[in-house]
Amino acid sequence: MDGFEEILKCIYVEDPNAFSVPHRLFAYLCDHSYEDREGLLKIKDAILSGVCGDLLEMKKNNRFDFQALYDGRLITGDNLDEYSRLVRSTCGILGFEDRFVPPAINTEKEEKNKSNSKITLRKDDGEKNADEYYNLACVQKTAKGIENAELYIGYMKKASDLGHRSAMHTMARFLYKGKYVEKDVKAAIELLIRCVEDGQVGCLYEIADLYHHELNDSDKYFEFLKKAVEADVKEAKYELAMLYYNNGLPDDYVKAVQILKSSVEDGDINSMYQLALCYRFGQGVTMNMGEAMELLRQAAKNGHSKAREIVGG
Repeated sequence: MDGFEEILKCIYVEDPNAFSVPHRLFAYLCDHSYEDREGLLKIKDAILSGVCGDLLEMKKNNRFDFQALYDGRLITGDNLDEYSRLVRSTCGILGFEDRFVPPAINTEKEEKNKSNSKITLRKDDGEKNADEYYNLACVQKTAKGIENAELYIGYMKKASDLGHRSAMHTMARFLYKGKYVEKDVKAAIELLIRCVEDGQVGCLYEIADLYHHELNDSDKYFEFLKKAVEADVKEAKYELAMLYYNNGLPDDYVKAVQILKSSVEDGDINSMYQLALCYRFGQGVTMNMGEAMELLRQAAKNGHSKAREIVGG
């Protein structure tokens, strides 16, 4: 998987929050012209397990429990190396690779547990809780795809109905993509609102995006984009700032600058470039060529192509 670590690091620089959203992270890897598709499929299950988000949370809390990264996940002799490589790569990107000590894993036990889970799928032993339904759904996911789509979506829906946070988000994505189920964007939004109420504030941005691209509702798009920014959802900031900026009104320029400054603090290179233009032309802020050039240099250093052209880097 030549270049995987470089691509993963690039994604983290562009959108650190993606590490906390497994499906978004996997989509980014696919979008970055990743040539080794077979290798990417081998590590897909590890990415979708949410381990990168767990590591990001460990870094924020400065508490490291590497055994917890392996407990409760379907790790076998076939995927252990790829899983550990993802963990080690993420540790390196987050700056604490030296603390990572791979725990001892009994893959024979994990294989047995996986086998038992598959047998459970064929038993009707009454109602289960949300976690159990979600685990039964996940068992159907393999490197080659979903073994039994009917079982997979059935269990995932039951877990979602019972309030499982990952299942609710997964079902919402299926609904607005029309994957496994009939496409229903409004039902997806209702489910994403439940996710927000459950504390998944990043879903506010997804809701805004659906109103924008699927339902063409500019008012709702602005409403949820603003809520996302108020909840400090990083990827929403530049987008809302540009809505204000493109209005071309003095007060809206000021609002745009305020949001861009916050986004620059998050490390967003597009916001660095746009804020530089605001300083250059005195839009929403006092004209300051020195500040403009400093922002352009920051953006260029972090890979913004237009900024590089301007500063000659």
